[in-house]
Amino acid sequence: MKKLRIQFMVILLIVLIGLVACGGQETVSSYTTHTTEDGVTFEYPENWVIDTSNTNEVNLASSQEILDSDSIASGAAGMIFSTSAEFVSDDMATTLDSLVTLMTEGEETGIRVVEPARSVTINEQEGMRVKLAGDDNGVDVTLTATVLSHADKLVFVMLVFDNATTADMAPIVTHIENSIVIGE
Repeated sequence: MKKLRIQFMVILLIVLIGLVACGGQETVSSYTTHTTEDGVTFEYPENWVIDTSNTNEVNLASSQEILDSDSIASGAAGMIFSTSAEFVSDDMATTLDSLVTLMTEGEETGIRVVEPARSVTINEQEGMRVKLAGDDNGVDVTLTATVLSHADKLVFVMLVFDNATTADMAPIVTHIENSIVIGE
């Protein structure tokens, strides 16, 4: 009987060590695909919520509470916005720079560039990406801003998550961004 109890304790200890080693990270087992009215397709986790009430814009978040609020307490949120390329500069770097300037204007934003704009290719679509950091009502956040171009469309992607959930949210945010396909 004593030997059985020792074996049980060893198994319990192994399970506990395994749980600690995994870090409790949220894993996404399934993604859902969404296509906007103007043909922008992307994937997001099934348990996330989206708002498609604005034309050419999709807002998404890891919870309804975050989607309904103006801040990120814990989790992630984002916006995917598409427009005709004729309304913005032909130079994506200039377009992204204008977007970053708009986000970082004023002392109250506290947003700063942590990785300067660089060229990216996502699903054969050329683009530019910049990584920013800041404070959202006392919560440290990371934000990626990306502009992608295909045919006559530009798509702006802004995704933000609180730094306390980086291990969970950074891979999800990356997946969302890397799943974007701009239709003809």
